[in-house]
Amino acid sequence: MQLESAVNTVVRDAVSLSELRDGVLVLGVTNNITSDFFRLNADGVVLAHNTFPGRFLLVRSTVDDAVQIFGSVPASGRERPIALLTLDDRLQPKGRIDGSYTHAFLPRVAYRLSDRGVVLFGAKAQTGGLSVSAI
Repeated sequence: MQLESAVNTVVRDAVSLSELRDGVLVLGVTNNITSDFFRLNADGVVLAHNTFPGRFLLVRSTVDDAVQIFGSVPASGRERPIALLTLDDRLQPKGRIDGSYTHAFLPRVAYRLSDRGVVLFGAKAQTGGLSVSAI
């Protein structure tokens, strides 16, 4: 399966990309309802694909080639469930850390630090609009 035909099956508004040391690319696309992740070789051939409910972004790293995604799943109320998933080569979850937060924060970029912590950059919703902030 070629990447173009795979991505054209859905309309997405947020894209994240990570290049692994072996030349493989991992591409993530989301429409904030579902998120699709693709593992591609240098020719653009899809080696693996998986879809997750909710809004997930690739966690960028300069530390190692572990593929992680961070995001949230739809929920009602003030509490927002979040998860950090570690994926295998088939983009299947092999580890998961769950949490929640009450802030109206929309991450756009996630970075993994050398101590395995994750730093998020995005927008914090406020009355009257959005402002750029970091958590």
